[in-house]
Amino acid sequence: GNGILELGEECDDGNLVYGDGCDGCVIVIVNTPPIVSQVVITPNAPVVGNTLVCTYLFTDADGDADQSTLSWYVDGNLVGSGDTLSYAFSIGSVVKCTVTPFDGTDYGVTFAATVIIQ
Repeated sequence: GNGILELGEECDDGNLVYGDGCDGCVIVIVNTPPIVSQVVITPNAPVVGNTLVCTYLFTDADGDADQSTLSWYVDGNLVGSGDTLSYAFSIGSVVKCTVTPFDGTDYGVTFAATVIIQ
């Protein structure tokens, strides 16, 4: 955009004529990864026989739709997906729900919550 046609340039009008392919402003649209926070498992003091529910707060600066994935672990073993878990728990089992934020383009940082079966 200095107004001088130099080697390798097809045009250079000093960026004075809009829309001629010599414009000095290039817009690059970058997607922002989504964020998940406040992952909560309810009930918060579960007992054997409870169905657990995992909820979370999803935010996306670009306004993209929530396409996050939820995974359930019992004592470190993957046992399910989705927002609810019905399982043959034992007293003392450690249950974790992980939420991996996804907006259809980018993944965010995985966030988790844990409860112990009473």
